[in-house]
Amino acid sequence: MTVQIAQGFSLTNRCLLYASYCLAPAQFMSGIQSHNPANLCFLAFNWYTQIRWYQLMSSKKDIHAISLILPHFNFLYSISYVGGITSGSLFLGIPLGLGTAGVMILNTVAAWKAWALHQSPGYGTYRFFFFGWRTLTECWHRELFLPWQILDSVLALGKGK
Repeated sequence: MTVQIAQGFSLTNRCLLYASYCLAPAQFMSGIQSHNPANLCFLAFNWYTQIRWYQLMSSKKDIHAISLILPHFNFLYSISYVGGITSGSLFLGIPLGLGTAGVMILNTVAAWKAWALHQSPGYGTYRFFFFGWRTLTECWHRELFLPWQILDSVLALGKGK
């Protein structure tokens, strides 16, 4: 079996997505006791990439197996997105914290769209790694990805408080 990848999800968009994840710790570090608004640039970049991701998940395009990575990214984002928390300024910390919570909610909505719309066409075709290579079935969709989505939603709501 071959692993299907998303058609229409350009290499540029994938690079932006991965860069967004990799830059999240830099966002945290640049804001430690800082009054510099550099974190606003990181947050704007995160918003841009997540809006693009949401648009893709909302489209009728064939997303294929890339829809399986959203729960993983959302779990990692819930740990690494801490924009505004380290800011030395309440003036910057509040909008950065609210902006980060908004990005987390947008990520979660996009992941639910991927779960509901784009995973079921891949039953028997999409492959993913979970303690070895597995093929997506209705059972995996319901018993692995659904609880994972629920956990991600709870973590995103906790981040928004």
